[in-house]
Amino acid sequence: MGKYFDECRAFFDAKGIKYEVKDERCLAVSYSADNISSIRTLVIFDEDGENMVSLRAYNLIKVPEDKFAKMLVAVNNANNKYKWVKFTIDSELYINCEDDAILDLNSTGEEVYRLIGKIVGAAKGLFIEN
Repeated sequence: MGKYFDECRAFFDAKGIKYEVKDERCLAVSYSADNISSIRTLVIFDEDGENMVSLRAYNLIKVPEDKFAKMLVAVNNANNKYKWVKFTIDSELYINCEDDAILDLNSTGEEVYRLIGKIVGAAKGLFIEN
């Protein structure tokens, strides 16, 4: 396991943040916000142990086919409003959210936790506005 992965786990453990180890470079963290159910975010650390991380939240909303055009506009608007994350609609019509970042070893856990909060906040904004 890489040092950024280990630092993040140590921070989460110290703060009592629950997570699941998916493999040697991936954590799954569930996070809730007002008026929305838990959002599960995958935190994927660089396979070479570098200071890069990708965060992915899948299946946030299932888009009904008859609402696809409306939600495509909503996703585009959300991408313009929330510049630090990217929303997509996949081939099964689920809205997903992603973020990538460069980490500082001394604040890895804090940074990752803040990024998860940003994904949840952006998803909450998308839910409320639509």
